[in-house]
Amino acid sequence: MYASINACGIAAGTVSADPAGMLASQRTAAVRQRELLLRTDPQFSRMPKFLKTEVLAVILVELIELAGRARRGGTPVELYLVGSTDGAPASSPIRRALAYASDSLEAAEFVAGLYEELGFDAVAASPLSES
Repeated sequence: MYASINACGIAAGTVSADPAGMLASQRTAAVRQRELLLRTDPQFSRMPKFLKTEVLAVILVELIELAGRARRGGTPVELYLVGSTDGAPASSPIRRALAYASDSLEAAEFVAGLYEELGFDAVAASPLSES
């Protein structure tokens, strides 16, 4: 959080003959960034894109640092970064699946088609009457 606030303040600085004015604009930008961070919904999917990028960058840096410490300690380390599986082709073994259940064949077919259109495998759970 501190790095994000500091970076925002530094980025707001422009070369100026008025150092006090430059510092005031940097302070304003940093305060605005702090308020934005404190007001943002903590759920990752609802964060603004720039904040998601910052969070992921911090996670990657920490993983790399952790791997470096482990290697210096003599522990072999392998990091695997897996991308999103959304929209993977139907033949892909990593494609995610969503289950559906309905007593109506028409409704079940509609939902299955919608899931497929959105990039998921549709899995029939069973008719609701058997649940």
